[in-house]
Amino acid sequence: MMLFSYVRSRGIVSFIQGVVVATLSLSLIFFYDRSARSPRASHDLYPMFVIVQEIHIGTFFEHLESTIALILLVSIFIKLSITYHSAVMGLCQLFRLNDRKYSI
Repeated sequence: MMLFSYVRSRGIVSFIQGVVVATLSLSLIFFYDRSARSPRASHDLYPMFVIVQEIHIGTFFEHLESTIALILLVSIFIKLSITYHSAVMGLCQLFRLNDRKYSI
């Protein structure tokens, strides 16, 4: 929400659409994981990773877990970067600093 004030009017619609799509996709993954794989699903840390490991369609669609691992790595990096930037912005607003650069 720290970055929401910087979004222009057209971006607000895209932001809301992104939230809706992310919510629907996570809900579908959750319900599939709980309904189809319920005995083993309670112990999985990343259920989407385990679901993709079980996909075997011919020889082309095997070992997709490396692709999912790369997507998870990039998404975690982006989330942490945005969180760090928002924390710095919040601290600058809290202490009324004009410059975010580190200086001694």
